Amino acid sequence: MTGWWALHQGVEFAGKRGSPILAPAKGRVCKASQQANLGYLLIIDHGNGYVSSYGHLDGFAGREGDWVQEGQLIAALGSTGKSLGPHLHYELRYWGQLVNPAIHTMAILQTKGQLDSTLLTGCDKDAADRRPKIVF
Repeated sequence: MTGWWALHQGVEFAGKRGSPILAPAKGRVCKASQQANLGYLLIIDHGNGYVSSYGHLDGFAGREGDWVQEGQLIAALGSTGKSLGPHLHYELRYWGQLVNPAIHTMAILQTKGQLDSTLLTGCDKDAADRRPKIVF
């Protein structure tokens, strides 16, 4: 876009503007705001160390602090921020580290019904510091 190479974190899904974006698993919306690069950005904390991000949205179906259920409408696909056309920018982090959503989305879904609100990591970058410690 700028003519310079840059690291791109996340996966892009092309689609029609206004297409529904559904929550992959239950969680709490910890950010619903506008940013320069990703435009309208929504972040959901799914607990157990998982946080998902959705960028370039056309609009939100809720607000920060809302609880969402698996399959619930959370946003509409758009082309806000630095975007060349309608698409979804999707990221998944595990304890603050970017992970492959193709592998880890199944791990979120397998915890269905086991979301413990005390395990919400929030949307901050220090989530890895609060990772459960393994003691031998």
